[in-house]
Amino acid sequence: MQRLPRILAVAASIAAAPPAAAADCHAAAPESVDRFLTRDDVFRPLLADPKEPRFSASYQRIRFRTGEVRSGRDTDTIHSGFVQAGQSIGLWSRRRGCDGVQIGLFAGVHSQFDLSIDSGDLINTDYLVGMPITWRAGPWSWRGRILHQSSHLGDEFLLRNRSVRVKNFGFEMVDALLSFEEGRWRAYGGGGAVFHSATDFDPLVFQAGLEVQSREPLSWRPWGLVPTPVAGVDFKTWQQQDWGPTWNVVAGIELSRPNDTVRVRLLANLLAGHFPYAQFFDETTVRSVGLGIHLEL
Repeated sequence: MQRLPRILAVAASIAAAPPAAAADCHAAAPESVDRFLTRDDVFRPLLADPKEPRFSASYQRIRFRTGEVRSGRDTDTIHSGFVQAGQSIGLWSRRRGCDGVQIGLFAGVHSQFDLSIDSGDLINTDYLVGMPITWRAGPWSWRGRILHQSSHLGDEFLLRNRSVRVKNFGFEMVDALLSFEEGRWRAYGGGGAVFHSATDFDPLVFQAGLEVQSREPLSWRPWGLVPTPVAGVDFKTWQQQDWGPTWNVVAGIELSRPNDTVRVRLLANLLAGHFPYAQFFDETTVRSVGLGIHLEL
């Protein structure tokens, strides 16, 4: 965990920027308005949650501390590529200013590839789909979801790792988060419960996090985009994992245009704890360091 204090120090330096106004409001409406098929949301997507629906590609150097995943070589460390494709859309919302309520739909695909071997075998793909209900009033916002996840191991990975026992890993759950924003800071927390699973599953999960962004953007303006330093930490602990903690810390640069919902981020990350993907998530602990590009529409 030697790198964790360094990344937290980056977050502290970002926080040292001058105070700023409230967080972005991408969908301000002067009076109560019904909207259909919107891209934005009254609950801002989480910055550091690795399973938040977005488009991203990243390189990860992963050290597997426990569990069955290996690189096809006699080592516990692999080089991996993570690819994610996902989006959340609003089916209906009612807004007044930045406040309002929204009912939406989201889907996400999360794939991990083993780059330590020439063929770059697929390790696993997780599929998520669900329906969020979100609400905002001033600095407070809330998100509740019902969702399904299923996981599928790669064929080449199974051929190289014949000792891995395939599980029919999938579940349905509900979760909810409450978020508070004050200037450049955001804090959130909540939990959830699995109500149906293909295997025996201890149901409870707790999640919390902290985000910070500088509103004193850098003077550099590539292609007319505004670069803003950002950082965040996400914490999760599952009953299925005997309440073992998983931390994901991110820090980097966000590029955007004024009054636009599109965000492009270049982020470094450190993940320590349980592997958040596939059937391995309850038995495999890792330490992963990476760099990626993330697109949020």
